[in-house]
Amino acid sequence: MRIGLIGVVTGSLFLFNSSGMAVGQVASHEKAEIANVEPYSSVFVKFDVKAVGKQLVIPVCREKEEDEESLCQAYLQRFNGRVWKVARPRDPGVVLGFLVKDYWKPFVIAPGESKPLRFGFSKEFFGIQRGERLRIVLDVWDSPESMTKNDEPDSKLVSPVFVCP
Repeated sequence: MRIGLIGVVTGSLFLFNSSGMAVGQVASHEKAEIANVEPYSSVFVKFDVKAVGKQLVIPVCREKEEDEESLCQAYLQRFNGRVWKVARPRDPGVVLGFLVKDYWKPFVIAPGESKPLRFGFSKEFFGIQRGERLRIVLDVWDSPESMTKNDEPDSKLVSPVFVCP
């Protein structure tokens, strides 16, 4: 089935398949609608993680084999001038989605090894301004077995501070 984007009409987005039926439309011809579409620009931060004295295990997620891996247990912090705080969505009541632990895969970094990772976020979604000081916090386990058994990480890694572009 081919899906094409027809257009944005007064803030509502309607998708149609190749037969002309709205995606999400059911046999009784009730229409499905996605409303209040607000595009966001994303910032991606690339960084290297180096295991010094012992291996590190960082959970990465993907639902399907063809999906790109992403960090499961990482979050953004912002500096308010005095202390570091977890970046929260700007709109109250917004619920962040996440993949349950069943989808976690161990990303192992051996002692002395360095591997690149990528973290993405939306400035608009979190209300982050250009020039704001930020950092990324990763939950880390000592072994794949520890990651599987324990909900709480064995430690946390905090990135160097970077400035939002």
